[in-house]
Amino acid sequence: MLGLETSLENLKDADFANIKSKLKKLKEEKEELSEGIFSANKSVAIFESELLDVDNKIAKNIETKLKIKEVREKIVVYDYLTKYLGKSGIQVILINNLIEDLEIFCNNILQFICNEEIKIVLETQKLRSDGASIVETLSLKILKDGHKYDYKSLSGGEKFRIGLSLGLGLSDLTSRYGGGNLEFIMLDEVNAPLDRYGVENLMVSVINKLSENIKILTITHDESLKEKFDYVIDVSKVNGESSVNYYSLE
Repeated sequence: MLGLETSLENLKDADFANIKSKLKKLKEEKEELSEGIFSANKSVAIFESELLDVDNKIAKNIETKLKIKEVREKIVVYDYLTKYLGKSGIQVILINNLIEDLEIFCNNILQFICNEEIKIVLETQKLRSDGASIVETLSLKILKDGHKYDYKSLSGGEKFRIGLSLGLGLSDLTSRYGGGNLEFIMLDEVNAPLDRYGVENLMVSVINKLSENIKILTITHDESLKEKFDYVIDVSKVNGESSVNYYSLE
C-alpha cells in the first residue's frame, strides 16, 4: 500500500488531465467506429437486397428467354402450316392434280365427239393488272387451230360439246374423289347440237364406255338412237293420249 500511495502522490495534475483527454478521445473514436459499423451493415443489407432483386430479375429474364424461344418455335411451325395449308399450299397441289385429271378426261371425250381437234385448258393463275404479281383464278380456255380462245367466242355446238365433256368429267371426279359412287347420269337431248359424226362417236365410244360402270338415261327424239341402248322407254302421244312402252333390245 505504501508503494501505491507513493505512486499516486508522484502523479501530477497534468498527468490526470492527459489521461482524461486520451480516454475522451478513445470514446469518440469508439463512437465513430460504431457509427461506421452501423453504416456499413446498413449498406451491406441494401446491397444484399439489391443483389437478391438482380438474381430475381436474372431468373425472370431466363424464363422470358425460354418463353420467347418456345414462341419462335411455334411461329416456325405456324409459318410452315400457313405455307402448306394456305391458298398456295397443299390444297393448290390437290386442286391442280384434280384439274389435270379433269382436263385429261374432258379432252379424251372431246376427241371422240368433235370432228376437229379441240382441247380445253383450265388456268389456275393469272397476272394481276400490275403485271408483276399473280392471283389465283380458274378460267376456261379453248385450244383450237393452234390458237387459244375464250369460251364465249365458240359456236353453240362447240359450247355444247365442251359443256358435255366438263359435265361428264366432273361426274367422274365426284365418283373418284368425292367419297361416293356415281351410279346414274341423265342426258337430256344430248345429241341435238351434234352432227352425225358426233352422235355416233358419243353413243359408241363415250356412253357405251361409261355405261360399263354407271347407269345412263338418255332422253332423245332421234329414233335412230334406240338401237344404241339396251333398254328403251318409248313415250308417244296420239290424238292427245300418251302411252308408254318399255322393252329390251338385248
